[in-house]
Amino acid sequence: MIHPKSVLELKSEYWRRLSPGRQGRRVEQALCYWRERGFPHIRLNLNGIRNEFSRLCQMDPDFVAQGHELRAYTLGLRLANYFHPHMWRLHCTGISG
Repeated sequence: MIHPKSVLELKSEYWRRLSPGRQGRRVEQALCYWRERGFPHIRLNLNGIRNEFSRLCQMDPDFVAQGHELRAYTLGLRLANYFHPHMWRLHCTGISG
């Protein structure tokens, strides 16, 4: 099993192989990492906003919507998160699938 060097390199296949105790230690490492650096809110200046929006406008919608299926695609997510920093403070209840 390859050991990730940082919390940013941790992949799901590695996580699933860890014992509950090791998972707990990795969570503690992640908490320490982000407490030292601060929460990773997206920060964009005007030029960054323009670049993100331009990339979003250039995207081919057919790439995401294929027939009756939607493909996961994160283009535009940085822009949306920048304008909605309050999303991390919202509480959701009663969500069902």
